[in-house]
Amino acid sequence: MTARGWWGAASSTASGLTLRIGGVFLGLTTMIALLAVATPHLEPGTARLPWLVAIAAAALSGLTCLRVGRVPARIESELIRTGSDERAWQTIRPLVGQGRAVQAWNGLIEQAHGRNRGDDERRSASPEDPQTALLARAMRSVAAGIAVTGDDFRITAANAPFAALLGLDDPAAALDRNLLDLLRQLTVPTAPTAGPKGGAKETAKDAPQNKQDSPGSAGSPGSVGSPGSGTLDEATAAAFARLTSGASAVTVRLERSAAGSADPLAQPPLESVWRVSRTRLGGRHDDAGGFVWLVQDVTQQALATAARDQFLQTAAHELRTPLGNLRAYAEALSIEQGVSVEEQKEFCNIINDETTRLSRLVDHLLTVGQMEAGSLVVQQHVVEPARVIEEAVDYLRPQVEAGQLTLETEISPKLRSLRGDKDKLQALLVNLIGNAVKYTPAGGHVWVRAAVREDQLEIVVQDDGIGISAEDLPRVFEKFFRAEQSSVQEQRGNGLGLAFAREVARLHHGDITAESTPGEGSTFTLRLPAPDEPSRV
Repeated sequence: MTARGWWGAASSTASGLTLRIGGVFLGLTTMIALLAVATPHLEPGTARLPWLVAIAAAALSGLTCLRVGRVPARIESELIRTGSDERAWQTIRPLVGQGRAVQAWNGLIEQAHGRNRGDDERRSASPEDPQTALLARAMRSVAAGIAVTGDDFRITAANAPFAALLGLDDPAAALDRNLLDLLRQLTVPTAPTAGPKGGAKETAKDAPQNKQDSPGSAGSPGSVGSPGSGTLDEATAAAFARLTSGASAVTVRLERSAAGSADPLAQPPLESVWRVSRTRLGGRHDDAGGFVWLVQDVTQQALATAARDQFLQTAAHELRTPLGNLRAYAEALSIEQGVSVEEQKEFCNIINDETTRLSRLVDHLLTVGQMEAGSLVVQQHVVEPARVIEEAVDYLRPQVEAGQLTLETEISPKLRSLRGDKDKLQALLVNLIGNAVKYTPAGGHVWVRAAVREDQLEIVVQDDGIGISAEDLPRVFEKFFRAEQSSVQEQRGNGLGLAFAREVARLHHGDITAESTPGEGSTFTLRLPAPDEPSRV
């Protein structure tokens, strides 16, 4: 920077004042010299000595002031120019000189340059650029489990959902552990505590935390059935073989079933299902290798698919039986000779019953489609709840008598009319009361009560039948769900009745709840918004 720059930048500081004084002395020197030259009467000798002394004193004072003020003025001007901008410090050059102030200033500049270079190196080596930080946030926020492993399948990074899926407290607990070993522990069948095999459910959290895994735990297919990791079935072993193959991208399905079934021939119930995707990490040729893993819990989708498949199998069987009967009796009527009138009537009644059965099955299939598409709607009309209940009870009266049951109704005379879909509400009650009748042994009781409580129409269907287990109770309203117990499976059904009933209740801004004790019976309660007008029945 020039002297003019120092002068202008530091004119209001102490060093700037020193520079100004130096300038004044230099100007005074010039004036004295000019005055001495312009005085003709000065004689040689001692007459000129005062002038020379004055010139020398003024010049020396000016030069001294300039020298003393130059370094502080340079420093002050650079500080004013750069301010707090660290990047601007890269443009500052060291001062030339031997003074202590010059050395201190040059040392400070060297430290600043070194720190900036270190920051640049760390910034260039750090992955925390904006895009990487955004991807890291997305990895932490996504619901699916994500993990990164090396070629040896040891975990180097994982998000919280991944740790939760494996039963770990936090992602740090998964670091440096073999991911395949953790997945194997998940797929080992779990035995109920009171089952024949005993034992307790083990998760990755309960498993040993040793960093040194047993031989073969690095992912070789031969270690699938290794001691301590449980015995895996053929399909699971094949899935792990695919995960350890050389393919760049692999997706497999891993399952865990509950062990210890009382029936050795029965298929163990499905407990959990995971979809595991493994993709080789991309990058440059000098980047470290490894894999990125995506683990998703798809248990609910798998259970829904299994239940739907079971329903389709049941529906096919249900269609085949009435169609066969229709064909057989129709051929008998058209081909057989000498069929009496009574036999003809019997055949016609059977054909009529099978046609009704087919119609009901087709209605169920249509209902499934409407429920899956969310297109089930209600037609709003004035409905008298008491009449709907009586008609549903009358419809089921033959089944009640055939089952040697006692059905009692208790309908409050204060029920009021409401707006809703009469046919769907009646189908709802037929499902609730029909289930009570179906799953109550001979000699049992079924009660149907209706009243207005707390501004709500409350219809209660209670029985003293076989009841529902605590494990199955939360799932009774799921589409296609049927309990595994033999007393339920021996009854004809498709697992749609209660799901349909709850859907209809919610379309009427109400809901259905269930309570049950195995061996003592069940209670289903329908609650709808309170009607406005008194019922005429």
